[in-house]
Formats: sequence, structure tokens, C-alpha cells
Amino acid sequence: SIAVRPGSDAQSAIDAARPGDEVVLQAGATYYGPLVLPRKIGSGWITIRSSGVATLPPAGTRVSPGHASAMARIVPRRPSDVALRTAEGARGYRLVG
Repeated sequence: SIAVRPGSDAQSAIDAARPGDEVVLQAGATYYGPLVLPRKIGSGWITIRSSGVATLPPAGTRVSPGHASAMARIVPRRPSDVALRTAEGARGYRLVG
């Protein structure tokens, strides 16, 4: 597990992650993009998740605005940017909460 505290560099954590790792973003914190999901070598998932995922409804169930405090936010720095994108050939990422 790679914990990313609020104000820390989420991109460095994503870059350091290897298949089988999880990057844990602090629930309620805002992380600024664009974050790029790079191409990785190997099999398995890299999970990027909120630290509050245990308080969210189970997979396949919709969340509501009342669940927002259990999730991290990834937002673009400028309105013309994107929050998250993938590098060419990137695969094997799972975003949870």
C-alpha cells in the first residue's frame, strides 16, 4: 500500500506503483491533476482507492452526494485540463471510491 497524504504528490505514488500495489488517497482530500496513469510492465491490477472505501456501498451500488466525504477528489488544476488520463498502452488500473 502506498498512502498519499493530502498535499502530497499523487503522481509520484502512481509512478512508483507496480501491479499488485494499491495507491490510497485520503478520503475527503483533493488531489490535482492531470494525473497520468503510465504504462506498466507485468500482470495484475494497480488499485487507486480512497481510504474511506470501507464506508461506501458495495460494488455495483450507486453512491449519493452523502458519500462524498468517504471519497478523495481528483480535479484538474485548470478548467481546460483533465483530471485523469492514461498514457499510450496503459492498462491494469482500477479506481475504487
